[in-house]
Amino acid sequence: MIHLSKKIVCMMMTAVVVLALFSHLHLAFADTATDVWDGTSVAKGFASGSGTAEDPFIIRTAAQLMYFRNHVNATKNAYQGKHILLDADIDLNHKTFGDPIGSDTRPFYGHFDGNGHRVINMKMESGVYFVGLFGYVVEATIENVTIENSLVKATAANANAGALVGQGYGCRISNCHNINTSVTKEDGTTRQNGVGGLIGLVGDNGSGSSLKNSIIENCTNSGNIRGYIRAGGIWGCSVGSTQTIACTNTGNITGVDEAAGGIGGYDYGTGVITKCANKQGNIKAVSTAGGIVGYAQYTQISRCYNTGSVTASGSCAGGICGSANFSKSQQSPSKIATIPAP
Repeated sequence: MIHLSKKIVCMMMTAVVVLALFSHLHLAFADTATDVWDGTSVAKGFASGSGTAEDPFIIRTAAQLMYFRNHVNATKNAYQGKHILLDADIDLNHKTFGDPIGSDTRPFYGHFDGNGHRVINMKMESGVYFVGLFGYVVEATIENVTIENSLVKATAANANAGALVGQGYGCRISNCHNINTSVTKEDGTTRQNGVGGLIGLVGDNGSGSSLKNSIIENCTNSGNIRGYIRAGGIWGCSVGSTQTIACTNTGNITGVDEAAGGIGGYDYGTGVITKCANKQGNIKAVSTAGGIVGYAQYTQISRCYNTGSVTASGSCAGGICGSANFSKSQQSPSKIATIPAP
């Protein structure tokens, strides 16, 4: 009888442990569940937080993301020096997103940490001049976020478009990814647009002693990118001393006219591209197509490689760079260092 009682007690304790584990797992899955947007809801605030590094503003729902977007676009410098943390995956449900986060008159200046989460099924077809989840950013940090299975299409003649950022100056983009998101801008004949897997146009903010250059590091693209000119797997056009470090492209990049590259389309500055790769992404343009960059003005390219096909139906195709300025009369001619085998 005593033996039987011990057995019953043991079974009861086992049941309690199993229930506790099940409850813990249920809560864990609930905390990481993907929030699905209904296409109209806008929250009245964040989930929590005061905006400091220790206590960031928390976004857990699509409605809270929309609140954040609206507040940035309505209030000048609202998030300068502030920290925002994404605490769940956000499914935008193929509903029309509307205006991006930030504009030229209301840029995003803050620190956005995706915390390893995704924004999926975003649909953005916009006539503004900077198209992406973030439209226009200045001296911002955006990190640890993935844009997945989405559509970004710019329709304005001079637009810059990227899955993550349309246009950015003095920004830091780190550990961000485009998975199967197409980015397109091919209407018109303007020569001032950039289309990239992550960022359309990137550059410095300021000059001289106040200069702050952009840094893009540890980012990847697997989406198909198509632009009239200046199309790249990571960025479309760089106009400053941008550093692009340890980035990888596997998507197909098409320049309807010219300047297409696996990492960047057109570097019109003193940029540095290092430890980057185009892995099997097909690069096509009428002219100036390169496995790493389409056109390099004063760029330094090192420790990069390409295993994708590069095609220019007109002229200037290269495994690393389609066309580069090597003129010694310029301030700093482009330089391609030794390229290691993959």
